[in-house]
Amino acid sequence: MATKIITHGGGFHSDEVFAIALIKEYFDSDIEVVRTRDKTFLKEVLECGDTWVIDVGGEFAPEKKNFDHHQNTFNDKWLASDILFSSCGLVWMYLKSNGYLSKHLSPYQINEFEEKLIKRIDLHDNGAGKWQPSLVFKLYNRESNTLENFMEVVATAVRYIQNSAYHFKTEEENQSSLYDHTYLDSGKIAIVTNGAFNVIPSVVKNTPSQVAIEYKEDEDTWSVQCVRRWVSAPEAWRGLSGSELEAVSGIQGMIFTHRAGHLVKVSNKDSAIAVARNILSNT
Repeated sequence: MATKIITHGGGFHSDEVFAIALIKEYFDSDIEVVRTRDKTFLKEVLECGDTWVIDVGGEFAPEKKNFDHHQNTFNDKWLASDILFSSCGLVWMYLKSNGYLSKHLSPYQINEFEEKLIKRIDLHDNGAGKWQPSLVFKLYNRESNTLENFMEVVATAVRYIQNSAYHFKTEEENQSSLYDHTYLDSGKIAIVTNGAFNVIPSVVKNTPSQVAIEYKEDEDTWSVQCVRRWVSAPEAWRGLSGSELEAVSGIQGMIFTHRAGHLVKVSNKDSAIAVARNILSNT
């Protein structure tokens, strides 16, 4: 039997959209949604206990799965914070405290979700901050919203959650493999050869590296990336490629330099190291 969820009709917002997406992703993928503000109907479902009432109804009672935050008696905030909960944060905390999140996410990933998504949605919905991606979900609204276009935006939110979970997982893995990389010149150059996905952000965050060298197996090339804003390839290299770039740089195996100066592609590891050291010597 599908999990029944009640939320308000009319225009929809990121908080109830993501609250329902979280239920679908981490509680039950089979959901039935009803959108209404009918007071008589809401009074009945608020007492059910087996129906989720999200962002409507005027009651926060997690033991009955009622998750509204608009009533003037509500003042619940994130721990050691001035951030008021929205329906998104309330549902998240229910799923967390009842063990549903830990079945799928590590403590690191749960923390990343809270800091990079859930709290930001709560701030946005309570008018205390801006969560820029909310515009993507707001654009699903129409003059007369149907359940069909509401479920479309919920599906988009589910994909957002899934993509976020994937990236948080790879971030955690990349941080655990920092000691697997090679570091040269007092750590200013990092050489990454383990083929990890999206590894550079963890190197930037956790090491003093200014230039990162990464082997791209799918291209069989080496990428030299300037990872600090004050570091870049020489002006004379920018926008050049092939033999012309080799002549100007004096380094063999050059493929191209991005016109912005943040990226150089080469054909082999030795050339990549030579490029990195040239960049640092001219910084």
